[in-house]
Amino acid sequence: MKSLFISLIAGSLFLIGFPWSFGQNGEIFQKIKNPLIVIKKRERTLEVFDGERLVKTYKIALGFTSEGDK
Repeated sequence: MKSLFISLIAGSLFLIGFPWSFGQNGEIFQKIKNPLIVIKKRERTLEVFDGERLVKTYKIALGFTSEGDK
């Protein structure tokens, strides 16, 4: 559970902070108007959508026992 929580926090911070880290004049590289984050435990992925359009897929770690509630 700790790994999933840490992964989610790290992923969220990355998504929030990354564009401003490297953009000029505080510009965002890609504006997402309708963000949605989907976590698929079985596939061990985190997917970022803009509405229905898939923007990016990330691999995540869930530990040895990924079955059941987290």
